Amino acid sequence: MIPKIQQAVISRTQQKLRVDRAGCDVDEMSYENALQAVLDENLPADFAGWGLCEPRRPFDGGPHTLAHYAAKRGLLPDGFECWGLVNGRGETVAHVALERGPLPPSFDRWELKGAFYESVAHVAAKTGRLPKGFCLWELMNDYGNTVAHSAAYAGRLPKDFDRWELRAADLSTVAHAAAFAGKLPERFSAWHLRDGFGETVARLALRHGRMGSEYATRYAAYQAARLADAIEVERRDKKGMVGKASKAACISPCKSAIARDSGF
Repeated sequence: MIPKIQQAVISRTQQKLRVDRAGCDVDEMSYENALQAVLDENLPADFAGWGLCEPRRPFDGGPHTLAHYAAKRGLLPDGFECWGLVNGRGETVAHVALERGPLPPSFDRWELKGAFYESVAHVAAKTGRLPKGFCLWELMNDYGNTVAHSAAYAGRLPKDFDRWELRAADLSTVAHAAAFAGKLPERFSAWHLRDGFGETVARLALRHGRMGSEYATRYAAYQAARLADAIEVERRDKKGMVGKASKAACISPCKSAIARDSGF
């Protein structure tokens, strides 16, 4: 039986965080019996007591719900839905489950924050535990960073990522975040993107202490390839032109293309 003063602490925590507990804490089982059923993997199919809290408050930021206990030990059943429940520390069940490894394929509550500034998606991005095909890159945390920015800073963006232009609250792009962290991929090509101060990704990357020389080599190769492409386009256009006027009109597109992608 949970003491009244302990129950009051739990209730205040839940109310403060405005947790929707509907269908997650209505059960006639005691916490002890429910815990044993979890350990024995013998919970009834219609069990609705995941919000039951442990009788004693531990020294690690509890009280913890039955769902948090199960999540920490990898005992949540298939079809579990009470991801938004929080413990006394403000952690959602999803945040706790993420500490063990990737969340189930059916998980779709990436926006959950609990008392944290970071959504489940941001934490998963930093630890490389986002699922393949994840697409909610634009979700922002309370610091104004998108999920993509968090992944970029940690060097965890997927190889096929192509949303480098996404901006954080300070107008820096994902590309700027990756450049700052020294995590730009080898075949990166969006060097010309500018942040809120007008600085290009190229200029920021070349100033990087550890990767600056490597970025300079990649950027030079990119520029050389762009120049070669522009010259080839100009050569082809000249073949079909007659007269000096047409020839002069051909030169400016080539020069403008190089200037646009110079990154400075």
